[in-house]
Amino acid sequence: GVEVSGGTATVGAGTRLIDFYNGLAAHGRAVPGGSCPTVGISGLTLGGGIGVVGRAYGLTCDNVTSLQIVTADGQIRTANAHTNSDLFWACRGGGGGNFGVVTSFTFTTHPAGSICLFFLSWPWSQAARVIAGWQSWAPHAPDQLWSNLHLAAAPGGSIPSIQVGGTYIGTVAAAAAQLEK
Repeated sequence: GVEVSGGTATVGAGTRLIDFYNGLAAHGRAVPGGSCPTVGISGLTLGGGIGVVGRAYGLTCDNVTSLQIVTADGQIRTANAHTNSDLFWACRGGGGGNFGVVTSFTFTTHPAGSICLFFLSWPWSQAARVIAGWQSWAPHAPDQLWSNLHLAAAPGGSIPSIQVGGTYIGTVAAAAAQLEK
C-alpha cells in the first residue's frame, strides 16, 4: 500500500513501482526511482535507486526519511536520522542492505510536474559527431535534464545505430531549447 500525507509517502516494502507511482500521482507527488514498472520498491531503494530524475531529486535512497525493519534478532525497529541512525545509514547504501527485512519505507516526495520524453536517432555515419556533441552537452545541462547515449549493433552484420534519449522536467518548449544546444 501507499499512504501519502503532505510531503511524505509511506509504502509497504512489497509494492511494485507502478503501484507506488500511481499512488503518488493521485496526490500530485513523485519520488525519484527506476523505470521498470514491475520492480519492487525495496530492491530499488536498498540498491540505491538510480532513475531518470536523479539529477534533480537524487537517488531513491536519498529520499528515504525512515524505514521499518525486522532485524536478525526478530525485533521490529524504526530507523531514521535520530533513531537507529547507524542502521538507517547502512540501509541507504552504507552496507549492502543486508541488515534485516525492511517492511516499509517513508519517503520525502516532490511535486509531480510535467516531464517530457525525447528520443533522437542518427545514421551510424554521424556517430563521431553525435558522441562528441552529447559528451560536451549532457554533463553541463541543467539538473532537470537526464539523457543517455545508446550505441547498438545487432548480431548478424546489421547496420549499427546511435540514439539519444532522455527526460526533461518542465515544458516541451524548455526541453526543445535544451535539445537545440
